[in-house]
Amino acid sequence: MGDNAVIPDGPSGVDRAAAYWTSQAARYDRWGDLAHGHPRYRNAWQDALGALAGHPARDGTTPLRVADVGCGTGELALLLAEMGHHVTGYDIAPGMLERARINAAAAGPLPGTAEVAAAESRDLPLGAGTADLVTSRMAFWALPDPVAALREWRRVLAPGGRIVVIDALHFATPATGAGRARHRAERAFWSVVGRLDRRRGSRAGPSPAFGRGDPPLASVAPVRPATPGVAWRSVGEPAAVFAAADLTGVRVGWLDEVAAAHRSTAPLRWRLAGLLPRFYSLTWQADAPSERQRNGEGHDDADR
Repeated sequence: MGDNAVIPDGPSGVDRAAAYWTSQAARYDRWGDLAHGHPRYRNAWQDALGALAGHPARDGTTPLRVADVGCGTGELALLLAEMGHHVTGYDIAPGMLERARINAAAAGPLPGTAEVAAAESRDLPLGAGTADLVTSRMAFWALPDPVAALREWRRVLAPGGRIVVIDALHFATPATGAGRARHRAERAFWSVVGRLDRRRGSRAGPSPAFGRGDPPLASVAPVRPATPGVAWRSVGEPAAVFAAADLTGVRVGWLDEVAAAHRSTAPLRWRLAGLLPRFYSLTWQADAPSERQRNGEGHDDADR
């Protein structure tokens, strides 16, 4: 996944991170496991997401207003819209957003809706209490300040709403020899893919995701940001981030049915490269609305 380098926080750091992730957009679009995975694998994801958020198109549950943070090329946003939810995906990378819009157009009409917009994880363009669900899939590890991000997600969450983070321990060293061998193979695989992508990019010229007033990618070092999540070695570490953000009672789950479907359907090249992570979910739920709130009588004193 490229060399690791420190990218400072603040506007310049965000710009450099956006440039890096834009440089990765084509690769993510080609290798997206949800977009290109077997139908059985996609169905396993829908079952897992349905347990976490409901599946309006299948079971008639209420569609949710979803903010998908770090949406990338739109894989999760489109899957949730396919399930009947109303999703807005947010990302800082112009190239990711460009491909997400292309993928949304290609998907055609869906039971729900999906759109994307530029936004940073700590500054969402949403009013307080306007999202029923905040999701982040395979992006939480890459946030520069996940504690501040969680506090922002709590701000936009409606009473009774949920934050659902889905990720994997991308950088943990496996305990077994076989696992370490797969880990080395995966690192080598992505290193080769990254070099090929950079070579294609240098031949193709600047990304069309940048406007005329934006710097070409060549002027901004395409290095992956050094973020707290790179150091996570157990699921307890991202779970502790919730506690640091004053979100207690987070529930940890393992999406083992998804992993089983992936093992049985993934292309051989993915299996050889070790691209079969064990996904976990971290779920936090806000307090349900009070009787006065349900009756439209405003906030309780405790909520002010």
